Amino acid sequence: MQGYIPINLSQGYNITVNVSLARELGVYDLLPEDKIHWSYDEFLEFCRAARENGKDKNIYATQLFAGSKSSDAVYYSFMMSGGSDILNADHTGMAINEEKASDTLTLFKTMIEEELVPSGAATTVDNDIRPNWYSQKLVCMFVSTGTGEAVNVKKQIDSGDIEPFDVDIYEIPTPDGKADPHVMSWGSTGFTIFKNAGDNAKIEASKKVIETFLENQSYSQEVCVQTGNSTVLKDLDVDYGDDKLNEQAKRAAASTAEYADSSIGVLESWWSDFRETFYVQLQSYYTGEKSAEQVIKDWEAAGNEVIAKSLQQ
Repeated sequence: MQGYIPINLSQGYNITVNVSLARELGVYDLLPEDKIHWSYDEFLEFCRAARENGKDKNIYATQLFAGSKSSDAVYYSFMMSGGSDILNADHTGMAINEEKASDTLTLFKTMIEEELVPSGAATTVDNDIRPNWYSQKLVCMFVSTGTGEAVNVKKQIDSGDIEPFDVDIYEIPTPDGKADPHVMSWGSTGFTIFKNAGDNAKIEASKKVIETFLENQSYSQEVCVQTGNSTVLKDLDVDYGDDKLNEQAKRAAASTAEYADSSIGVLESWWSDFRETFYVQLQSYYTGEKSAEQVIKDWEAAGNEVIAKSLQQ
């Protein structure tokens, strides 16, 4: 028997925007008014204007990465919002829509070819983009979820490590800007509190720990404040010490409930191996070795092989 304490909700993937920089560069009005619906063309218009107006200060629209073994959920979220599934309904194989996924990959390739992002996307690791982000050389960033990055920014501003700037949360664009986004979420997170092998004393002690955590809402609130995530406890308000953050947290939680999909991911026994099949293909695409269509075919072949092997065990 094991006990489990739910801590917080991993919010759906989205885009964090440096709105201070967007205003400075005169591109703030190119962001979607509802912070949700914008098309690929509108997103590219924003990125092109940001790069053009920030070029003399070495500012880019954003930064892409493919040297990672993490943050792949950002790219999956873009494909899903673009209208393509990643897996079939029963998760026994991949179900990529080649045409729609190709359109999404073309969006990234356009950003590279037009130099809207720094060079070296094929070998850049996700966390390596943060120095550019914190030094305000990027107008937006893809590797954040919910209010997590806003909390990171606030902490570094408060500690004096970086110059102050305001951030806000915008949803991932869709091809026509009319459809709602469809993004990944890792679901709720928590920790196992005990493994007791039937020891009644340990069982009772661990139950008491769980009860104490759930009854003292301040514990859950503090975890959320430190991580930027939302609580899984119903109707529990979290004060992040900033009115803007509080509003963003509520909006991000509502967005997660409306647009996020936590049905795929870490619950699959094969997920870790499956993730290894993606970036090698994206790297080949970013360097021009493969077309979008070939990337999708090769990724499906490798991904299906991993899934099939796991299901046979």
